[in-house]
Amino acid sequence: GSYDCFISMVALVHLIVSGLGEVLLPCIYSEKLSEPVTAFWRDKDDKVVLDIINSREDKIDAKFTGRVFSFPDQYKTGNLSILIKGLRADDGGPYDCNIPKVDYQTKITLNVTGQFRLPSLKSNNLVFLYMFSSY
Repeated sequence: GSYDCFISMVALVHLIVSGLGEVLLPCIYSEKLSEPVTAFWRDKDDKVVLDIINSREDKIDAKFTGRVFSFPDQYKTGNLSILIKGLRADDGGPYDCNIPKVDYQTKITLNVTGQFRLPSLKSNNLVFLYMFSSY
């Protein structure tokens, strides 16, 4: 009989970044991709971080709208990486990038650390007094 052999490639990446900035989540296939290019990005809750369908940004979950960017001019070179701006504490966790045409997957664990700004209180007439004492 005849047999088919399939090779699935998975890249594992661990990133640690501080809050308030941006992070590049890599998803780079080592060879050129024939167009149209399709790739699917998902987060820990299986939300659509970004769908790239027919070489165009297609679907994106409301959580990531206006914060996730890709590089369309680099799709055919195998670069399906995304940039997440305005990092939040709840952005941490696992991310998956799948390029189904070539059975390629990147699994990324993102740890978001550091300081997150609280909403500032602006007032001309109020004085906030914080007192700390120890006994």
